Amino acid sequence: MQKWVLSVFTVLSLVSLSSTGCTPPSKPNGFIDKGGHLVIDLDKLADKPTRVGDFKEGLAPVKFVGKWGCFNKSGDLAFTLSCNHISPFSEGLAAYSVGYGASAKWGYINKSGQTVIKPTFAAAKTFSEGLAPVKLAKEGKVPKDAALWIYIDKTGKQVFPDTYQEAQPFVQGLAVVKYEGHAGAINGSGNMVIPAKYDVVYNADSGHVVAAMG
Repeated sequence: MQKWVLSVFTVLSLVSLSSTGCTPPSKPNGFIDKGGHLVIDLDKLADKPTRVGDFKEGLAPVKFVGKWGCFNKSGDLAFTLSCNHISPFSEGLAAYSVGYGASAKWGYINKSGQTVIKPTFAAAKTFSEGLAPVKLAKEGKVPKDAALWIYIDKTGKQVFPDTYQEAQPFVQGLAVVKYEGHAGAINGSGNMVIPAKYDVVYNADSGHVVAAMG
C-alpha cells in the first residue's frame, strides 16, 4: 500500500521563482539527438509546420496550415488530422480538439490518428495511471463554479460518480481535485484521501503531498 506524507503550510502568499535556462524558440528549425546532431531538419521540408510540440512516446504534435499531425523520430508524418489542436501523447493516447472557442470539443486519438474517444468534452487532460480528467460540456445555464470535471477510463466511461470544480491527472496514485471550493486529493478508487479543505494542494515526490492554507 502506498504511504503518503502530507506537509501542511499556512502561507500569506505563494511566490514563483524563475530559473535561468533556455527558452524553446517559437519557430524551431528542427530536432537534435542527445549528441547534438540535427536529425530532423524542418527547414528542408516542403510543407513546414507552423508549430511543433515535444516528442512523447515517439511522436511529436505538429501544426500546419489547416491541419495538425504527428512526426515520428525519422521526421516522417505518422498521420495528419483535420482538427484545431493535438496534445502530446501519454499512455498511447493524445487529447485533440475540434471546433473553435466556447464551441470547441475534446476527445482522444491513438498513435495512428484514429479517434478512440469521441470529442464531446469541453476540455481534456493527459491520461495517467489509466485515467484522465475531462470537463463536461455545459448544457443550458450552469453556474460558473459548477462541478463539471470527471475522470474517464480509456473507453471514455466515467469511473467515479463524483464531479469536481477542477481536476488534475494522477501522480503516484493520487489526483489533486477542487471540491466545494477547496482542494484535496483522491486515490485510484475515487476516495477523498486528503480532505478537500485546503487552498492549494500539489503532488511533490517520494510519497509527499504539499497542502497550503491562506
